[in-house]
Amino acid sequence: MLRDYSPRAAEKHKPKLGWRERRARKKRAQEIASLHQTLAGQHGRRQLTSTPSKVIGLKKYFYILAACFFLWVTLMVYLPFFRITTILVETSEEFFKKEELVGAVKDQIKGWLVIPKNNYFFVDTKKIADNLARDFQFLSAVDVQKKFPNSLALTATQKIPAAIVAGQAHTAYADKNGQILKILETVSEVLLLSTSTSSSPPLLNGERGNEIKTDPTMLRKRWGAYPVIISLSSELKMFEYPIDSVKFSNLLNSFDLVNQSEGLKASSLEWDESNGGVVRLNTARGWFVIMDLKKDLKTQADHLLTLLAQNPKITSYIDLRFGDRVYWK
Repeated sequence: MLRDYSPRAAEKHKPKLGWRERRARKKRAQEIASLHQTLAGQHGRRQLTSTPSKVIGLKKYFYILAACFFLWVTLMVYLPFFRITTILVETSEEFFKKEELVGAVKDQIKGWLVIPKNNYFFVDTKKIADNLARDFQFLSAVDVQKKFPNSLALTATQKIPAAIVAGQAHTAYADKNGQILKILETVSEVLLLSTSTSSSPPLLNGERGNEIKTDPTMLRKRWGAYPVIISLSSELKMFEYPIDSVKFSNLLNSFDLVNQSEGLKASSLEWDESNGGVVRLNTARGWFVIMDLKKDLKTQADHLLTLLAQNPKITSYIDLRFGDRVYWK
């Protein structure tokens, strides 16, 4: 015989409770419900009372962090320990005083706005380098780096002097393009030489007459063994080009070509813009070479070498301006 174990059958065969048992069960259920409500109410009140205290704690923590950060920034900005006091200069050449660069950097970081300009953390090294390159045009490159906690390291690469130029009133260093890098001195001593117009070919203004000549030996001894270019008609000013760059390059080229001649050493070069391309190169042997910048310099140098190979007795000059015809005395 099959038995029915379904919930319906179980409910059907469930013994009936008396009224007392039903009342006790109902009372127990009410107590349990009341307990659940009490616990739920207490839990809710705890949440209401604990949330504001947590928010206040976070705010305090935030204010403390903000105050510490503000104090740290203030110390970094205003403590003397972090102000630039040392400026180190490293340069490839020294035909100027390092103090000039140091003074220029100090002028840039001097003073206050809200923040002191010489503070290590706020110094703008790129701006300093750009300003130095603009103000000191004899520098080809400038690099400024910070060195913790209060130093700047400045590396300056200078344009290399290619010649000494003697002008109207000054002598100066010039680079390979003819830009004046530094005024050296005022020309105070010149030698007035009287020469004869009959003993030499035309040089300046068609004739040789009285000419003013500086002493290249003295200039080279005082300022270095650079080519000396004497251009008494030129006014020399810092960072300007008293002689056109192309002409200046040709002047140096003519100087180099003469020096390439065996046993020949040019001590100085004289040029006047009013005479076009005519230049005079004074040699250590006491005579001079005349060349024309408007004509091929290499050809003139070859003619000079050919002449010198014949060992002529030169006492005054060699004139290379007339193509295949070379004059000498």
